[in-house]
Amino acid sequence: MGNQAALKSKAFLHPIRSQLYVLLHSGSKTAQELCELMPGVPAGSVYRHLNILLEAGLIIVFEEVKQRGALLRRFSVNTLVEKFSHEEMDAMDHHAVVTIMQTMLAVVESKGQSYLAQATYPLAEGEMGMMARSVHMTDEEYQNLRKVLINLYEVSRLEPREGTSPRFIGYFSFPEV
Repeated sequence: MGNQAALKSKAFLHPIRSQLYVLLHSGSKTAQELCELMPGVPAGSVYRHLNILLEAGLIIVFEEVKQRGALLRRFSVNTLVEKFSHEEMDAMDHHAVVTIMQTMLAVVESKGQSYLAQATYPLAEGEMGMMARSVHMTDEEYQNLRKVLINLYEVSRLEPREGTSPRFIGYFSFPEV
């Protein structure tokens, strides 16, 4: 596994970095805002872990603003690296894969809780969908489905277009035992 891939997988292996990643999924934040959301974590630790996530390429500096003589940086999730390649996954041990899966599930849970906290009930038809199902597919059918989903992610990047609304879509796939 290449150096960048190793940094990327290692970055999730610390609970503070995983928590920072989940918090940044709800929108860009400054280090100070992140410190306020993690009151038990010393500011120096937050800065150190942010730098590790930056070095791994999992987050980016979204904006830099000069404020009272200091440079204020806003961090955001780097949406261009939110997936792990087959080679990266093969090079990870069981603990690393489980930790990354738990972090991604925490992102899904956080997004869902944020939505449900402001939603009007009953939910409108089609407003929220949840599905977990075992399906029987050939390898070719699965690869075709995977390509369609990845293409959907690729074409629907960050830029809003007229007539679109932001949607959160999570994708997990693995062989059932």
